[in-house]
Amino acid sequence: MKRYVLALLFICLSVGVNADKEVDSLQTAMIDSLLQQLQEMKMNEIVLQHALDKRGESERADSIAQANMRHRIDSLRNVTPGVPLVVEEDTLLYIHASIGGQSPEVRASNMKYTIEQLGKSLRLTTDSIFVFEGEHFSYIMCGNIHRCPLGQGQ
Repeated sequence: MKRYVLALLFICLSVGVNADKEVDSLQTAMIDSLLQQLQEMKMNEIVLQHALDKRGESERADSIAQANMRHRIDSLRNVTPGVPLVVEEDTLLYIHASIGGQSPEVRASNMKYTIEQLGKSLRLTTDSIFVFEGEHFSYIMCGNIHRCPLGQGQ
């Protein structure tokens, strides 16, 4: 009988040890999996931070180039007086450059006519007129219709 009790005790302890080994191996596997996920997340963070840094550098370079362009345009304005766009005795802006083969004088005349026609329109609301900043030019817009190209930096 003593042998049976010892055998039973041995079996219970060995099952408990095996169960502990299985729990330990499961915990180790979970820890390894979590460490791998953490490492992947850190790597993704590094990649995203690098992309964000590059984007910031690109935006800074773009803003510097744009500031240089505005400086060149402003220095040319000192040399070239430009043609005033006058509507109802009010000077709206000065036109300095030709666009599409139209001289500044012709552009000013066309813009004046377009603006006066918009002013006479009964369907015009003040919220529908805005300046659209395109890649190369700015445009006076009325709704979805582009009315007058302004040029760069005007």
